[in-house]
Amino acid sequence: MADTDKIPSEDTVKLSRLVMVSHMFEELMRRETRKNGSRTAYTPVLRTLSITDGIPQQDLSRITRLRPPTISVTVHNMEKDGLIERMQDSYDGRVSRIRLTEKGRALNEKMLGSVLRTEEICLDGVTDEEIKQLNGLLLKIYKNLLEEVGADFFYEEGN
Repeated sequence: MADTDKIPSEDTVKLSRLVMVSHMFEELMRRETRKNGSRTAYTPVLRTLSITDGIPQQDLSRITRLRPPTISVTVHNMEKDGLIERMQDSYDGRVSRIRLTEKGRALNEKMLGSVLRTEEICLDGVTDEEIKQLNGLLLKIYKNLLEEVGADFFYEEGN
C-alpha cells in the first residue's frame, strides 16, 4: 500500500489536509527550534517578551495562552538558561516582572528567522491573492472554533 493510500480523501474528512499541514508545520518548527538550541515552549514566551518586555508572569500566561503551571515551568527553565530575568515591581513588591536578557533577545532573533524561513517554505508557489484567500478562510474557521470552545479553553483542566 502506497503512503498516499493512507491519506484520507477530501470527501472523507474535509479538513484532513489542514490537519496534516499543521502537523508538518509543527514538526518543521520543532526541528528549527532544536537547531537554534531552544525548546518549543520558549517560542511564545520569547515572542511575547520581545513585544511587551517586563510583564508579570500572570499576564505572560494570559497573553501566550499557556496555563499557569506550564508558564511557571517554562519561566523557571528560561531563567535557568539565562534567557530571562525576574525583576521586582517598583510599585508592588509582591509582583515580579519578567524581562528578556541579551541572550534571550538573540535567541528570539534566531527564532524569528526560523519562522520566516518556514513560512517561505510553506508559501513557495502560492500567490499573494491565494494567501489572502487562505487567511480569510482560516479566520472563518478560527472564529467558528472559538465560538464552540470558548476563548478560555487553554485554561480549562485537562488541556
